Amino acid sequence: MPAPDPASAYAAPLVERLAQILDPVAFDDRAEPRTLGALWDQTCRRMTAQQYAARAIAAGWVPTSETAP
Repeated sequence: MPAPDPASAYAAPLVERLAQILDPVAFDDRAEPRTLGALWDQTCRRMTAQQYAARAIAAGWVPTSETAP
């Protein structure tokens, strides 16, 4: 049985917002042509940022008024 996804245990908007703060390049959707390798790299970076965000929230991170969406 696979382990549960840590990002699914928390509010998705909070995980997404923190992930964007942790790695803004991973969420940069420019309209310029890219290679498949560049898209894959961005997708991997995005998933990694989401995992780190979920772990930070699980460890007790909470948004303050300065970082709240």
